Amino acid sequence: NFHDPPFSSNTAGADPIGWYTTSGFSYNQHGDLAVSAPIVATDICPGSGTGPCAYSSDHFIGSSGTGPGQFQRPWSVAVDSRPVVYVSDLDNDNIQVFNPSGNYLTGWGSAGSGQGQFLDPNGVAAQPGAIGPSSGLVGVTDLGNNRVETFTPFGQFTTAWGGGLGAIRSLTVDSGGNVYVVDGASGAIVKFGPTGAFITSFRTNDFQVPWDAAIDPSTGNIAVLDSQADRVFRFTAAGAFVDSFPVTAAPEGVAVDQSGNTYVTDVNAAIVTKYAKSGAEVVRWGAPGSAAGELNRPRGVAVDMSSNVYVADTENDRVQVFALAASQL
Repeated sequence: NFHDPPFSSNTAGADPIGWYTTSGFSYNQHGDLAVSAPIVATDICPGSGTGPCAYSSDHFIGSSGTGPGQFQRPWSVAVDSRPVVYVSDLDNDNIQVFNPSGNYLTGWGSAGSGQGQFLDPNGVAAQPGAIGPSSGLVGVTDLGNNRVETFTPFGQFTTAWGGGLGAIRSLTVDSGGNVYVVDGASGAIVKFGPTGAFITSFRTNDFQVPWDAAIDPSTGNIAVLDSQADRVFRFTAAGAFVDSFPVTAAPEGVAVDQSGNTYVTDVNAAIVTKYAKSGAEVVRWGAPGSAAGELNRPRGVAVDMSSNVYVADTENDRVQVFALAASQL
């Protein structure tokens, strides 16, 4: 299990969820301290299985419904460096924000095509690094409007674009605020600057159906999950192919942790599989169902700096949080 710093109400000089940030740590008016240096797990699991290295269900975020803190098919999940959890809610057409314990903080969006509105938001990604009232970027793929929208971490709309894109599937954001969009129409990854300026696009002839992408914080490379080829392809930030490795069948979501380990959800088998930086399988967990530790059509996945894994448990209308065994931290 893990414990996150309590989030307090907004106060003058603090960010909108009550935290003051200085170099290396954050604090609030109650004296609570949150250190931003990553805590990296050591992976010593001997292959796959459910032994002492297995992750266990820690808690749920959200429940079924249409109100704040409730979901109708949560599709994608992201975690920033504070950590704060962002969830794209496909059928409620909004983004909801929580602390790691699952307490609702804020949200934005409604059904429509105006600024800050969505039609089936199917991807959310948060810029790694410093977060403040004027820094950080949250990107959202707005499938029904065929565009990308960006916001501050506190929900203020900044820009939108979509020209030349089609069947947008997901996105990821690097530490410089550059946005990498998985474009279903071209079957490529399209890279934009923070304000939507086109930079480049890249793909490999081995792509079949690129579906999701994640930044590897250990290298800055881009991991692209192909849901038809059942592989993860890795590229540099400039788009040069690095390598690839096979993953479980019916892969849906991908995330990479601070050590370069990759996490993939399997939407049919209702499992999560962790792969080492080499591509070797480390451990897998999950089963179909609705009890703790069980999943129903899991899609998006994210991992925080303490190696807690957040899974969009889509058809259970929740995000399920899994913690690494304490002996492995």
